[in-house]
Amino acid sequence: MVIKENRIMKKISLFIAALFAAAAFSACQKTDNQPEAPGEYILTVEASMPAPDTKGLSLSGKTLNAVWAATDKVTVLNGSTNLGTLAPQTSGSATASLKGTLSGSVSVGQTLTLLTPKSSVMYTNQDGTLGKLASDYAYAKATITVTAVSGKTISAAPAQFENQQAIVKFTLKNKGTTLCVDDLKIEAASGKLVKVIADNTSYGAIELDNDDEEDALYVALRNDSGAADTYTLTATVGSTVYTCTKAGVLFQNGKYYGVTANMDEVVEHYTVAGTPKSVFGGTKDWDEKNTDYMVKNGDVYEKSFTVPSTMTVAFKVVKDNTWGDAGVNNWPADGNKSITVGAGTLKIVFNPGNKSITCTYPEPGTVTHTYIVAGNTDADHPNIFGTSWDSSNTANKMTKQSDGSYTKLYQSVAAGTVMSFKVVEDGVTWHGKNGVTDLETDKDQNCVYTVTSAGNVTIKYEPSNEKISIIR
Repeated sequence: MVIKENRIMKKISLFIAALFAAAAFSACQKTDNQPEAPGEYILTVEASMPAPDTKGLSLSGKTLNAVWAATDKVTVLNGSTNLGTLAPQTSGSATASLKGTLSGSVSVGQTLTLLTPKSSVMYTNQDGTLGKLASDYAYAKATITVTAVSGKTISAAPAQFENQQAIVKFTLKNKGTTLCVDDLKIEAASGKLVKVIADNTSYGAIELDNDDEEDALYVALRNDSGAADTYTLTATVGSTVYTCTKAGVLFQNGKYYGVTANMDEVVEHYTVAGTPKSVFGGTKDWDEKNTDYMVKNGDVYEKSFTVPSTMTVAFKVVKDNTWGDAGVNNWPADGNKSITVGAGTLKIVFNPGNKSITCTYPEPGTVTHTYIVAGNTDADHPNIFGTSWDSSNTANKMTKQSDGSYTKLYQSVAAGTVMSFKVVEDGVTWHGKNGVTDLETDKDQNCVYTVTSAGNVTIKYEPSNEKISIIR
């Protein structure tokens, strides 16, 4: 981030110079200029902007001019005591007559502070344009010295208003190309970047929405830390995020800066984690660590998978290989995405902008389910299932029978073998114990069967009631 202060323009946009002349009212003048007793005073001020060569910020043919608005208020302070407010009697120009009633003690030689925001200043409302700065960010202050108090009329020396924030022109680049960003977020490590000035000042990040699609963004910044700070810029262009962090940056109130920030693209990885792994890859079902990432295509990320046969698949899109919180690091936010697809190509498209997921795939037609036995045996006997708990091992595929049930025959199983297993439907749904007396009765637990005598063992599954049984 390159910071360059424009030292030529000592008075930039929004700087207000005021010439104060007291209006004359009939009253008795005290010759000794002693402090008046507490009361009410009328103060009328003629305020004007400086000459054009000092008041304007002229860039690319645009001039930023501060003008008085009907809603402007000038607060008059004696130390921390609020004496009252002045209001412009006219609006729409750089000069106006300010008038108001003050309450309290006022004396010759007294120094008063004049503060002129509107009722509040909200730095979060900015859009990056010069016009917005000119209309909404005339926040300035001045000090005046009371030269005379005549009755209820106050006279004061001229005052020079000074801007109470820096004006910064941000030009954002990536690899030499100027970015026309959609949004820009500005953060300060001190936490003292002003968001709102009202009855109570609030602090935090400043966010701009660049509706006008300008290449350069003009921002009013006020940092109450009073020292150099570390700033982080985060910008979005479509679905692409860019960032830049720079330490030791000082934006002084009342000055204009031109900043060129070299932004780095934030690389975000999205992977599809799901089941079965034979479709989605990885080292296991629901493998969020899979680095076979979705491919960015414009504003979206996409990935295609080959589905060997009609089946039901389930998945989520995971950001940066961590589950985190649903709706923050994985989507859909309300659960898994489950669909029945036909054999062919399944294409999944994820839009990070609105978090939508769309899928295209062959219609399944008549659904034919696949059932596979996945399990293991005790350590003292050979594992008749091959790979332990492998829902994709087709050697354990069950055969459909005429009554609608499915069976799998295991031959010559040794006596004493303890078989632990489940039946897996379409590589997604695992069926366990369900009302089978010889396999116990707790549904969703592993089925456990001990072979009492050597011989063939047939595992039977009935989809109609999810019943699993052993045939000898």
